[in-house]
Amino acid sequence: MSEEIEFEVTHNEAPYQVSFLGLTSGGWDCIFVIRSMTEDGLTTSMGSLIARLEGYGVQPISSGKHINSNGNQPQHSAQPEQPEPPPNFADAPQVDPGYCPIHQVSMRKWEKDGRSWYSHKIEGTDNWCKGK
Repeated sequence: MSEEIEFEVTHNEAPYQVSFLGLTSGGWDCIFVIRSMTEDGLTTSMGSLIARLEGYGVQPISSGKHINSNGNQPQHSAQPEQPEPPPNFADAPQVDPGYCPIHQVSMRKWEKDGRSWYSHKIEGTDNWCKGK
């Protein structure tokens, strides 16, 4: 005889999620994660993120291996590679802290007790998002 178990929901977890692996032009491996409450929201955010990453010169990484534009894995020489210089963050694209890349909306700046943050209410819900 099986017993039915009930769970109390204490928070909202986005049921849709996708992760992208990318390689920056400076050689940094990065992970980009998108979460959404809806499938449509996820696909819209995916398209927006992919366009932005391509604009920044981020190349996709497949199966944990770096893939050249011709579809081949790069060949490594016997000599050690020269280390790349550290990235110049002054040249990095500036991210607007008042814009939510997940929902593609502007966020309101809040201040309290010497702290400040940005957030927006998620349309159709009583939930708030900080754009992360």
